[in-house]
Amino acid sequence: MAITRRTAHFGLLATLAERHLAELGYQVEPAVIDAALNRQCESAGALLGISARAALPHAADSSALSLAEDIATILRVADEGRERP
Repeated sequence: MAITRRTAHFGLLATLAERHLAELGYQVEPAVIDAALNRQCESAGALLGISARAALPHAADSSALSLAEDIATILRVADEGRERP
């Protein structure tokens, strides 16, 4: 089951990612950020041998900023691809 923003730490990370994306000039649907954060928690949990929910408290605030940077890079590359003739 997906972790939602009603979980305090998840909500904090999602908000940090949204704010950082806004600072970078991008507005992204909250569902996109939530899905990406859930994937990060699932991956971390798999590496640690624990559930995604158990991995969540170990996620540093900086992970939300890194996620926002990754999303911004993807959007920037997609925009550049659309601009090419």
